[in-house]
Amino acid sequence: MQKTARMASIVSSKLSARSRLIRVVRQKQSTMPDTATKDTITLVIAVVGAVLGIYNAWRAVSKDRIRLIVTPSNWVVADGMNGIVIEVVNMGFVAVTISQVAFRLKTPKKYICVIIPGFLTGQKLPHRLEPRTAVSIHVSPEVSCGPQMANVRDAFAKTACGCIFYGNSPALKVRIAAAAKATCENDDS
Repeated sequence: MQKTARMASIVSSKLSARSRLIRVVRQKQSTMPDTATKDTITLVIAVVGAVLGIYNAWRAVSKDRIRLIVTPSNWVVADGMNGIVIEVVNMGFVAVTISQVAFRLKTPKKYICVIIPGFLTGQKLPHRLEPRTAVSIHVSPEVSCGPQMANVRDAFAKTACGCIFYGNSPALKVRIAAAAKATCENDDS
């Protein structure tokens, strides 16, 4: 009898250890994600990595691009003299050399260099623009108030590497309209 009681206690202890082991294994299996969840997580991480890689490549390319803003506006000095000033702003991260600033004509579709650099401020062309800096080129009153302004389309700035950037503004449009009106009045008389 003792042998059977002892055998029964050994068997029951083995069964209880086995049932405890089965419970532990089942708990671990319930906390581990299934294969579909693992694949989904892997896919999301891969897509995020690809998007960030493309974004960083785009930013690297756009940093090396030349970006200029050309803005014509009016200038006036105390003695009543006035004209047009063309401001060129380097919005890029690369230094650029401005070789020409002028107006573009409506007809013939060519460029006209009517700007005398250094007229008012002493700025000379070519002029090197560092990143995030600007240069203002003043146009003489003879040109900005003359009849040739009636044929102007917009202002432009040309870089030493041949890139051309155009700009227009309400101030330039008013000058063009005034020159066109003056030209029409002179033709009528």
